[in-house]
Amino acid sequence: MLLASAYEEDLIQRCSGMAAGTAPSQGCRPLIDPELPENLCFSRSGQHFIGFVEEDDRVVIVDFLHARSDLPRKLAALADTRTRRGS
Repeated sequence: MLLASAYEEDLIQRCSGMAAGTAPSQGCRPLIDPELPENLCFSRSGQHFIGFVEEDDRVVIVDFLHARSDLPRKLAALADTRTRRGS
């Protein structure tokens, strides 16, 4: 249980760093698919990738994906869902 609590704290710290602009992150387009939205990014914390969208006044976390998941497919699905919601 202590290990899970520490891992959860690491994820929270990474999210705080993303919101502050201090956590290392990468855009999804150049690495995964040029068709993904330009503001869809990810940051890694342990065995998870945190998918997020950078907006003018905030960072929106869209999902936590395990490193073993099919990242390109899941990120494309996130982008598609976000596009449908925004239209």
